[in-house]
Amino acid sequence: MKVLRSIFRFALGLITAAIAAELVLRIIVSTPLWQVLPAPTIMFYGPNADTGFSHRPNVTGIWTAENRTKVRTSSLGLRDRERPLKRSDAPRAIVIGDSLIEAVQVEQENTSTAVAERILSAKHPGAEVVNLGLQGVTPAVQVARLRSIGLALQPDVAVLLVTLDWLLSDNIRDDSLSPGYKQNAQGRYELSYAFRQGRGYKFRTSQAGGAVYWLLDHSMIARVVNARRNAGWFAEWPAPMQQPELTSGPQDECRAERMARQRALWIDNQPADAAGILDAVIRDLSAISRDNKLPVVLAMRNIGLGCERIADARKALTSAIEKRLAAAGLGFVDFDSLLLEKNGSASVERLHGFGKNLGTGHLNIEGNRIYGEILAGIVAARPQWPRRQR
Repeated sequence: MKVLRSIFRFALGLITAAIAAELVLRIIVSTPLWQVLPAPTIMFYGPNADTGFSHRPNVTGIWTAENRTKVRTSSLGLRDRERPLKRSDAPRAIVIGDSLIEAVQVEQENTSTAVAERILSAKHPGAEVVNLGLQGVTPAVQVARLRSIGLALQPDVAVLLVTLDWLLSDNIRDDSLSPGYKQNAQGRYELSYAFRQGRGYKFRTSQAGGAVYWLLDHSMIARVVNARRNAGWFAEWPAPMQQPELTSGPQDECRAERMARQRALWIDNQPADAAGILDAVIRDLSAISRDNKLPVVLAMRNIGLGCERIADARKALTSAIEKRLAAAGLGFVDFDSLLLEKNGSASVERLHGFGKNLGTGHLNIEGNRIYGEILAGIVAARPQWPRRQR
């Protein structure tokens, strides 16, 4: 009996402490205190049958990594302002990219797509630029995202911000967590969705998984536990020292071996498996563009910005990319050259990071502003923009 009373008191104390912690965290999140005091990190990702994962609709919370922001996903499940799926007669563009476009490190109105929308709507009232950014997307996921929510939005122009190295990454063929390109029985590379049969995906789409997401949406304590689980229970323990990789910045990489690998892929079609996947990406995007009469523009980044000693190789590579995409009916933009022109320098450190971490990480407000101006220029340069009203 004594043991039972002890257990009861312990459980009651635990419940009381949890309730108190929940109340304190709710006060922090609902007041300006969230900007300075510990706050639970939002969990707005969830399962998606087309892309493996995506943002869950109508989720609100604090993002704490790199820079603190309040994030709200739209009813369409986008890192974007609220807007209807059905479009108006005003022109609409979509931008599909990775976490640079997703931009959860800044407020929604400071994202590059919001900046681009303001610029374009000043000349074409009601013009829209929809943010389809999603962290970690490969070109395979970008194709899947364009086929699904992208086409459902009925855009006039689709811009894909593509990091060139993704085309040589093993991640583009990995379909365990998101779509990847795999060879079928005939040796043809096609999008594969093995993740749909995975245990994790099945759990997240089950009633039990739904209950977990409900807890994450309604309990601050649940968010704390989830964040700790994702970071690692002993994340603060000292880790072995590693020598940092020396680079000249997020964009202006002057590495001849990288350029050689990309030239081999785009010009010599080597290695064969990567060339097969590249062909499949171009084929699929070309079919989407043709079948839907939709201009698709690939804005390529990380092509050796500002490096004189590989300037000739870079020029040959960008020329080969442009010709190959044009033959498939796709647009090409050398994003790095536009960034160099807009930034006024090959050094882009000032566009990345926050506070003491300025120079590394994701785009800050200034970086998003410059990216937004570039995106607005890319969209406005399309002959189909703006389309004629119906």
